[in-house]
Amino acid sequence: MKRLCPRRFRRHLPRLVTTNAAPGLPGGIHALDSMLTQTSPAGLDAYVAAGQSAMDNCAASLAAMQRSFADIKTCLDLPCGHGRVLRWLQTRIDPAGITACDIDREAVDFCRTEFGVKGVYSSDEPGQLVFPDSYDLIWVGSLLTHLDPRRCAALLGKLSSSLRENGVLIFTTHGESCFTYPGLLAYGKRFHATADRLQADFRREGHCYAPYEDTGYYGIALHSENFVKQLMTTGISARMQLVRFQARGWHGHQDVWSYRRI
Repeated sequence: MKRLCPRRFRRHLPRLVTTNAAPGLPGGIHALDSMLTQTSPAGLDAYVAAGQSAMDNCAASLAAMQRSFADIKTCLDLPCGHGRVLRWLQTRIDPAGITACDIDREAVDFCRTEFGVKGVYSSDEPGQLVFPDSYDLIWVGSLLTHLDPRRCAALLGKLSSSLRENGVLIFTTHGESCFTYPGLLAYGKRFHATADRLQADFRREGHCYAPYEDTGYYGIALHSENFVKQLMTTGISARMQLVRFQARGWHGHQDVWSYRRI
């Protein structure tokens, strides 16, 4: 996960940027929150809009199942980061029933302390994840967008099996529209430069992936609608039913998928 500064410099940073910078924002903002790219009014507006867009998608997905936040007793936010979405979830769901999970342990610790939720450290291998609960709602914002196909399948399998009956798994993906400007350029010139190869892979396989580093596993992944549907119905579990799909539904960028466990 991208960090804003080397670990050795963190002791010189304040623990929080106070909520005085964003009136009405639930909870404090950690000084190392990488999702807050700038503390200008525009940056804070974008940060808030992303969190509220996630909540709108959760509400719409629950409504498609004739459910609401009042029905949700347990919730998993993966990756939770420093609470961009979780800070809003805990206003609608009892924090004691929410699990914050991330590979960034400092982020998990912050969410646990700041919002009173449970915390689980994630793993490079999704199949090794162990959660303290089964869940009525799982929100996965911008994680499959960065994993290779094997890890994507393993993660979706683990999360599907962690749902309660009639629970909903909501996750986001990069769709084909991300090839258009600014698309991949937003993630760095390297990905923009390899767009032709990635598009060829996408047309052939229904998905494509490129790591940030030659030796790493975290990168950029795009998935077609047909690929995700086939993966969820044949590769993951016959008990998962699509209840909602919204192209570019999260903050006008990532596709949103909602699957119910039946």
